[in-house]
Amino acid sequence: MFFKTVLSAGTKLSPSKETLVKFNEDTEFTVSPTATDDDKYVFRIHDEKGNFEIKSIKNDREDVDYDFEAKTFTTEIGQLKDKFEIEITVNIQYTKNQLTFINVPVYVTVEQMKNLKLYEYFEIPLDLPGHRYLKLICYVKCVEEGLIQIHIKNPYNGLTIQGMQV
Repeated sequence: MFFKTVLSAGTKLSPSKETLVKFNEDTEFTVSPTATDDDKYVFRIHDEKGNFEIKSIKNDREDVDYDFEAKTFTTEIGQLKDKFEIEITVNIQYTKNQLTFINVPVYVTVEQMKNLKLYEYFEIPLDLPGHRYLKLICYVKCVEEGLIQIHIKNPYNGLTIQGMQV
């Protein structure tokens, strides 16, 4: 099953040569510098591997404006000493972990969380009390080492319970 996931990579950018930014085996791109006349550098992202979207680019001091259409960003020469943190959003295929399912209320034990490896998940069916035909699915997934995320999928468009859309 695919889940939209945020990945980040930190790198120092070279003012004179291309820099490879690698997020995982399937997702990477190259950043090429071009000097301008006003002591700035324009960096162009190219040779993308994988299907992703740039979410943000930051240096040690501030967010950097990214031109999504041109796939470029500009920085001053003094900022090249900084480390740049680049975040992307990518669909990652998670593999199903064969753990025992648990009913509502949702209880996830420490043991279950420890057994999840990176990009693995398990499902918990959610039976809504008093609504025997309405079933939701809770996904417990490992999105990065040491970080577990709970995701509840609502297959019912517009479902509301006690005035709140779920």
